[in-house]
Amino acid sequence: MKKMLSVSVIAASLLATSAVGAFAAEKEGKGAGWSSLPEVQALKALQVEQKALQDKLKGQSEINKQAWDVHWGDVTREVREQVKSALEETKPLREANKALSVELKEAKKAKDKEKVASIKAEMAVNHTAIEEKLAHIQTELTQVKEKKASFKEMNQELKPIRTEKKANKEQAKELKANEKNTVKEAKEAFKAGDKEQAAASLQEATDLLKELIEVQTEILEQKQAISEIIQ
Repeated sequence: MKKMLSVSVIAASLLATSAVGAFAAEKEGKGAGWSSLPEVQALKALQVEQKALQDKLKGQSEINKQAWDVHWGDVTREVREQVKSALEETKPLREANKALSVELKEAKKAKDKEKVASIKAEMAVNHTAIEEKLAHIQTELTQVKEKKASFKEMNQELKPIRTEKKANKEQAKELKANEKNTVKEAKEAFKAGDKEQAAASLQEATDLLKELIEVQTEILEQKQAISEIIQ
């Protein structure tokens, strides 16, 4: 009985070891299988290309920032950020007054004196609150306004390029998210054993990444065009 028990324990142990080994081999095989897919290799090559392009974009952005710093002169980036932060804080009040001014026109048109008076009073309160919030940076605000006024002609030249660049950046963001989700779908399909669907999703991800590279190349060209104007 004892001998039979011992044999059973050994057999169970061997089966368990075999099962663990098979599971590990299967896991390793799946990983290797995924990496060796030609679609995955093609995608990885494009990802390296896209990463290099991303580095170029960051480098060009830094060049442009430095050029702008020269134009701003003694109005430092810290001062500009301070003014920007204060203006952001007053934005809700300014937008409220903008909406109220539309209501005011309608009230005047309707000859509703009571409503006109009420709207004017509300606008005055908002205006006072805006002045209070900006009181501590009046000098800096004036400096920023004066500098911005000196950039007017240059900004007019930059406007169409910036508009196109903004649209491209939004498209790039969408393409990047879609590519990431499509790769995730491909991995899930491969894990489930559906290699055909995995390959199709990988091809779609590759196409999306190619499109992203094209759009980001346009963005780089637009940043370079901006650089030529502001240098």
